[in-house]
Amino acid sequence: MKIKNFVAFILCSLFVGCTISEKTTVHIIAPEEDNILVRPYVETVSETNAIIIWQIKDGVLGHLDFKTKIEKPEIITSSVTDTIFRVVLTNLTPDTEYFYRIAGTSHAFSKFNTLSPERKNYSFGVLGDNRTRPDKFKKIVAEISKHDVNFVIHTGDILTRGTKLDEWYDEWFAPGRPMLERSPVMVAWGNHEHPWDKKSYLNVFYPDRSQFKSKGYYSYQNGNVLFVHINTYEPFKPGTIQYNWLEEKLKTCKLPFIVAALHVSAFTGAGHAKGDDVKEVRQFIVPLLAKYNTSLVVSGHDHVYDRSEYAGTTYVISGGAGAPLYDPVTYLNPFSVKAKKSLHYVICSPSASNITANAYDIEGNIIDSFSLSPRKIPEVTPRAFTTFRPPWHNKFNKFKLKSLDWDIYVRNFTTNILKGSVKVDVSENIQILPSTNFSFELGSNEPIKILNFKAKLISKKENKYPVKVTVAVAGVTNTMEFTLSR
Repeated sequence: MKIKNFVAFILCSLFVGCTISEKTTVHIIAPEEDNILVRPYVETVSETNAIIIWQIKDGVLGHLDFKTKIEKPEIITSSVTDTIFRVVLTNLTPDTEYFYRIAGTSHAFSKFNTLSPERKNYSFGVLGDNRTRPDKFKKIVAEISKHDVNFVIHTGDILTRGTKLDEWYDEWFAPGRPMLERSPVMVAWGNHEHPWDKKSYLNVFYPDRSQFKSKGYYSYQNGNVLFVHINTYEPFKPGTIQYNWLEEKLKTCKLPFIVAALHVSAFTGAGHAKGDDVKEVRQFIVPLLAKYNTSLVVSGHDHVYDRSEYAGTTYVISGGAGAPLYDPVTYLNPFSVKAKKSLHYVICSPSASNITANAYDIEGNIIDSFSLSPRKIPEVTPRAFTTFRPPWHNKFNKFKLKSLDWDIYVRNFTTNILKGSVKVDVSENIQILPSTNFSFELGSNEPIKILNFKAKLISKKENKYPVKVTVAVAGVTNTMEFTLSR
C-alpha cells in the first residue's frame, strides 16, 4: 500500500471542494477490485445533505450511481482530485433511504438514511476505541452490521497513532468497510486523533464544516433526540466558547431525549479513573448535563463496558471495539451499576415513549440492557430584567411628591425575542402621560427604555395616592410602587 496516494488524498481534500455536477453519460469498464483503495462511504449526513468519498489507485472511476429504492440510478460525476473522489449531495429528502456505488462496477449498492426531526422509530449504534487490533474490530463491525442502524456514534480513538497514514487503511477503512458503507459514523474526538494527525483526520472524516468549524463539537437531531458531541481536547471550562455553545444547545432543547457523546469518561473505575481529564469532565461538564436533565452520555477512553447512573443521567463507557481491554475496578466508580471487561458495541432504539438499549459482546450476546424514560424538561427562567430609574428623592421617599418623571428600562440576555407588557395602576386623582398599558417585543443584548412615565397629582385634597407599575417579560414580573401626596 503506497503512502503517497493517501498523502494526495489529504492534500486534495484540504483544497478542493466538490459539488454535484450535471448528469453525465459514461461508459466504464468494470475494474479489478484491487484497484479500489477505499470503497465509497458516507462521510457525513444531515437532513438534506450527505458527502460520499472513495479512493482508487488509478483510473477514471470518478462517477457515482445514486438513487432511491424506486428510482433508476442517476450518474453523478465527482470532481477529480488525483485518485480521491468526493461527491457532495444536496437537496435530499429527510428520512429517506438512498443507494450508491461506484458507477461502472458490479458492486452491490450501499445505502444510508438521511436524518429527520420527524423520524419515529430507528436505531443507532455506539462503539469506540477500535484502534490497534483491526482483527477484533473487524468482528465487531460484522456484528453491528447485522443491525439496521441509522448511524453510528464513535466515542473516539479510531487509530493507534495518527501520524502513521497506513493505519487509515489497515485499522479503519479495511476492517470497517461493511459498517462504513451503510451507516454514517459520527465521531467524538479521541486522544489518538488529537493532536498528532489533526489535519488528515479533519479531511478524511468530519461532520459538515459549516457547523463543525474544525473544533470537534457539533450537534444534530434525529427524531425526538438531540445529539451533542463534545470535544474534550478543546477548552470546555465555564466561559469558554465550547461551554457556552453546549449550554445554549441544552438550555433551548425541548425534545424528550438528549444524548451526549465525548471521548473522556466522567465516571470510570478503569485505567483512566484518576486522570486529570476525567476529573475536569466531572467537574465542569457533568453539572451542566445534570442541570438540563441529559438522558444518556456515551464515552470511551477506557477500554471497558461500564454503565453508571448519576443525577438522573445514564453514563455508558463504550470503549471496547478492538483496543486492548482494561480491568474495571468497581470500587473506584461508586456510580457503576454494570461493568464488564469485554469487546462490545451498543444498539440504542429511540421511540416516542423511551430509548431502549442493548450492549452486545463480540459474539453477539447481550451483556447489558437498559431503558430511558423521557427527561423532565427544565423550566428555564428567561434572562431579562427591568430597571426602574426614578428621581433619587422619590426612591427614598424623603419629600412629598406631586409629580413623577420615571424611566423604565428592560434588558434581554437571551438570543430570542421576548414578549412583554406594561401595566400601570393609579388613583383617579393622578394624571399619567403617556398611556401606559401596552405590550412590546424585546430583542437581545442592549438595555432598551420602554417607557418614560410621567405622573401628576391633580387632586387638591391632602392625601396619599399610590402609583404601581408592573412590567412582565416572558412571564417574569417586576413591580415598583410609589406614593404621590399633597
